Amino acid sequence: MVAVSYQVVSGGNSVLETLEPSGEPSMITLYHADGNKLMMTHYCSVGNQPRMSAQVPAGEIKALNFAFVDATNMAKSADPHMHSLAMAFPDKDHLVHVWTMRMDGKDMPVTFNLERKK
Repeated sequence: MVAVSYQVVSGGNSVLETLEPSGEPSMITLYHADGNKLMMTHYCSVGNQPRMSAQVPAGEIKALNFAFVDATNMAKSADPHMHSLAMAFPDKDHLVHVWTMRMDGKDMPVTFNLERKK
């Protein structure tokens, strides 16, 4: 189980996501615009901070695919880190996150199917 919350911050210019997986440390991700792209920095419980970017499609947004740009606090590129995030927006009450951890050259996706609390 995971709990996720969102808060608009920085004068409406950023969105702060707090991810609280059951039995694990909480993590935050900060999303913001960068021209025609969307950027994010993930403050991961493994101790590094991967940055990723996604192209923003025209029209109604049903999915975003964030790709690794770089990271802070990573000694070498082979260190374990979140390498991508795919987000799908099936409807106004559901959100699907597929986080991909890269470790030892292998990608390990983890899916969170989120539903708005009513």
